[in-house]
Amino acid sequence: MSAQAAWMARTWRTADLAGRWGFGLLIAMALFAFFGPLVSRFDPAAIDLAGRLTGPSVTHWFGTDELGRDLFARVASGARLSLLAAVSVVFITIAFGILIGGLAGLIGGFFETVIMRAVDIMLSIPALVLAIALAAALGPSLINALTALIVVRLPVFIRLARAQTLSIKSRAFVDAARMAGAGPFYQLRHHILPNLMGIMLVQGLMDMAGVVLAAAA
Repeated sequence: MSAQAAWMARTWRTADLAGRWGFGLLIAMALFAFFGPLVSRFDPAAIDLAGRLTGPSVTHWFGTDELGRDLFARVASGARLSLLAAVSVVFITIAFGILIGGLAGLIGGFFETVIMRAVDIMLSIPALVLAIALAAALGPSLINALTALIVVRLPVFIRLARAQTLSIKSRAFVDAARMAGAGPFYQLRHHILPNLMGIMLVQGLMDMAGVVLAAAA
């Protein structure tokens, strides 16, 4: 079993009842987002003015809006898009944050100085304003909007990964690996990453709601 799989198994065993219920709710929402559009019989964009503003029924489970569009179909379609956007942005920023921030903390010196000054400059600009400016510069599309959000959220994860790496690399097992000739990438993969993944995932899950709101904006 890999270090990451062992960490996930240990986390599940030690999770309390509320944590497991929360995880179950998250899974249920994910299943709804992915399979809800397949269950719905209606096109989320189809307009039916004769059936507008109806309440929940056997035909329209959530009712219809002011244009007669089926609300269940629209909620399911929007949930899928929002979840895909949030998961894509969060996991890409986690991956690059660990890589860049972890190497900055391990290597130090000029490389760390350049990375952290660039992070400071980006964090000095309001995140939503920067995201909108980048999305406008790249052009109107979902991929460009997600790319802008990744660029905006990345400095937070780089700073967090670098701070945790500075703490972890001072421990004895990392010193032993370094004295044995392990390079920065080996240390990052086998020693830093297993101890860094927990806090990065927590930050990522907390960041998902903000990503959904920013993507809508």
